[in-house]
Amino acid sequence: MYNDLTGWEPVSAGGRELSLLRYLSGESVVPSFLRIAVFCSFFVVLTPPQTRGATFHLLDMGTGLSSPHVVTVDGIQMTLSDGGVFNSTASSFGIDQSNPSDDPNLIDGVEILFLIFDQDVFLDSILISNFEGQDNGYLDLKSTATFPLASGIINVGGIRLKAGSTDYRVGASNGGFSLDQVTVRAVPEPTVLGIALVGLMGLACRRCRG
Repeated sequence: MYNDLTGWEPVSAGGRELSLLRYLSGESVVPSFLRIAVFCSFFVVLTPPQTRGATFHLLDMGTGLSSPHVVTVDGIQMTLSDGGVFNSTASSFGIDQSNPSDDPNLIDGVEILFLIFDQDVFLDSILISNFEGQDNGYLDLKSTATFPLASGIINVGGIRLKAGSTDYRVGASNGGFSLDQVTVRAVPEPTVLGIALVGLMGLACRRCRG
């Protein structure tokens, strides 16, 4: 409070002597750089991180592709693995198992295609074609979810897939079909600004305790 004889006098604030004049001038017990860090952190929280999207087009890549086959789009790497040979024509993608009953241009019979990523991704959708009424197939995300297949876009809803895992597969249980596209988004990493603010706030807390 203000005294006509002595000027500004300390007032109590939470058990700690705090000068009102120092508070008004910004020199409170909270370091100024900490207050700036807290203020800036709101922008980090309110600004959504930018995610990189990638659509893997599996048609027209060529025939006789050996497994595993790696496809890279926008910095995201997807490995297709089966143990056989892949045929990618202008109208279909399939697995060639080199047996008389196999359609070399479709995923058919009991064939299974593994999808392996080099980083964590969100799986948004896959695109299926050449799927007819008697055909049966599935997208198996192991313990997370299993989706029955049909012609068209199969929306997955952004399920997170772990890097390097072999738990994600597309398989046939009867008939055959083509896997034309796989659409994913990279899992965003912490921003440089966010990391710097966390470090700054940690340093401020240490100074306050000191």
